[in-house]
Amino acid sequence: MALLLHASSAACARAAASPLPPPCRAPAAPSSAAIYWGRRRHRRRLAAAAAASDGASDGDAAARTGGVPDGGDGRGYHLPTRLLHPPSSAFEDPFRASGSPLYQTATFAQPSAVEMGPYDYTRSGNPTRSHFEHQMALLEGADRALAFTSGMAALAAVAKLAPSGGRIVAGDDLYGGTSRLLSRVAPAVCGVEVVFVDMSDLEAVAAAIRNDGGGGGGKNGENGDGGNRKKTDLVMIESPTNPRMQIADVRAVCALVRAHGAVSCVDNSFMSPLLQRPLELGADVSMISGTKYIGGHSDVTLGVLAVRGSGLADRLAFLQNAEGAGLAPFDCWLAARGLKTMALRVERAQANAALLARFLDAHPLPTRVNYAGLPGHPGAALHASQASGGGAVLSFETGSLAASRAVAEGSDLFKITVSFGGVESLVSLPCFMSHAAIPAAVRAARGLPDDLVRLAVGVEDAADLARDLHAAMALGLAARDAEGGVVGGGGVALSSAVDDAAAADRALARALAEADAMRDAGARVVELEAEVASLKEELAAVASAASSKPKAPAAR
Repeated sequence: MALLLHASSAACARAAASPLPPPCRAPAAPSSAAIYWGRRRHRRRLAAAAAASDGASDGDAAARTGGVPDGGDGRGYHLPTRLLHPPSSAFEDPFRASGSPLYQTATFAQPSAVEMGPYDYTRSGNPTRSHFEHQMALLEGADRALAFTSGMAALAAVAKLAPSGGRIVAGDDLYGGTSRLLSRVAPAVCGVEVVFVDMSDLEAVAAAIRNDGGGGGGKNGENGDGGNRKKTDLVMIESPTNPRMQIADVRAVCALVRAHGAVSCVDNSFMSPLLQRPLELGADVSMISGTKYIGGHSDVTLGVLAVRGSGLADRLAFLQNAEGAGLAPFDCWLAARGLKTMALRVERAQANAALLARFLDAHPLPTRVNYAGLPGHPGAALHASQASGGGAVLSFETGSLAASRAVAEGSDLFKITVSFGGVESLVSLPCFMSHAAIPAAVRAARGLPDDLVRLAVGVEDAADLARDLHAAMALGLAARDAEGGVVGGGGVALSSAVDDAAAADRALARALAEADAMRDAGARVVELEAEVASLKEELAAVASAASSKPKAPAAR
């Protein structure tokens, strides 16, 4: 039994001491691993020398790489490339595995009884988690990143930055879990005052942060405390918001927060670091529910905090360890694997979402379409100034709960479930699912209607999604007409059923034409890549022929 228990560690020790078995032992010349790490150290020295010579600031480096900091190695690669080829790792793998190693262990042996190594207990740290956190810090341009067991675990740690008796200002259109945490847990358990405000109204945000309104802070202010003026400790922002896609001026709000000595946290789950970078916009903390675009396959639950400032990062790391909220090794491994394909998935899903948003905007059933990428969306220009795309989530209203339910239940490709960011397309009625924890009266006061439909668009073929949604929308039109038109429509006359069907067919035809164009563009890219590869081969052949040609004798 003792042999079974200790054979693995002994074998690992022998492997580390002798990477090659005796019959194949390498000669005295430097090993490939030594050459590899030597080259890496040389590149780092060159990058450090280059940075010292030109004295470039972090902002200058970001500008040279298209707004994407390069992690300090001077390579200047774009994010999709860096997701596959991170410039450095949290630890050096002596075997140079193509995939990141998985340290599926709870404990680590220590050098001696009175000395501690870098890891002792996985709750406090694990090499696999360090690797993932290191990658996320590089991607976000953060001083440190922390991986939690869920997005809510990450936000719970952030909320504790406000001390007992402190004050939090948050947006009034938030993910339902965040709203539940701030309205029911923070005040009752932590003794924190929480004020909700319309984050798209900068004047209301400023008044709430200053606490001019005696705790109300905004148009709703359901958790105000009369005339007791408290200093604001924390401001929590979403942009675009979930689920109505309201746009906040992240730069301006973070500047206000900083001027008042508070901490700002942006929930960037809808966008991911590929489309929006809150720390570059002035935020102190960027939170991402990694369950979404990072994992990307609806098979892992996690949250990530990317933090600016070592002091703030240390406070959050203490909470992560003290409360046992660190992400487990296998989940970290899945998340690190998900990063490698995130750019492809987000790009495809966003293109599909933009196409469906235009389809819905032209369709007769929706009374309102919410998508930050639509030119007519409130705050679209502001969003374009701080993000590089509209994302892959959209919502719309029908004015009829029966119609919205018929759409959600009539789709074959859109699964009825919560969440977003996976490869499959999803549909939900937020008031009955992700935001059900918010009381109905509060939802009504915030302008969150029961008939709101949220689509989380995946990576399926755009034409298939458009056809499926067209069929589901036909069921929605029938349900709306069966109950006598749009509820609360203000007496506005609706088109006849025949005209609606014709308009829906025209919207589908445009969407299918766009899908064909997308497919043709992708095929053309493949053709161009093949042409470039062929030209490279021809140039290589010419160069090879030129080098093998005998040189003419030198003239006497």
